[in-house]
Amino acid sequence: MTTQFVQPYEGKKKLLDFAKSSCWVRLFKAISPSLSEHTVYADLTTSAFPGYADQQPTFSSTANDGSDNAESHTGVVTFTCTGGGTTENAVGVVVLFDNSGSPDNHIYCVYVFPSPITMFNNGDVVSFSVLQLLQGQYPL
Repeated sequence: MTTQFVQPYEGKKKLLDFAKSSCWVRLFKAISPSLSEHTVYADLTTSAFPGYADQQPTFSSTANDGSDNAESHTGVVTFTCTGGGTTENAVGVVVLFDNSGSPDNHIYCVYVFPSPITMFNNGDVVSFSVLQLLQGQYPL
């Protein structure tokens, strides 16, 4: 039997505030197998182009989006190549939980870009904003 459990806005906001309190954003250059609900950190290969560094974004205050969802946004997160080395394609971004001031190996969420982004030349950039959204109901 499946039931629906409703989480009030107050609980969704608290959960989202906890999740975004100190997460990290990381680019990856490969994912195998393809992205699914069963994806784990070991399925991803982290980017390593010159100048690459994980980012720890700042999120906006959590607010209700008007449809009973708690949401929060970051400013623009930018990864910049400093050039040289070998050509690398960034294929997506993963948001990881914090582990005492550095990225943990537990995934909060993953996004695969529509097409790979080449990182080779000095000044090549990947930029995006992160939206965290918590829905109103969860199946049990």
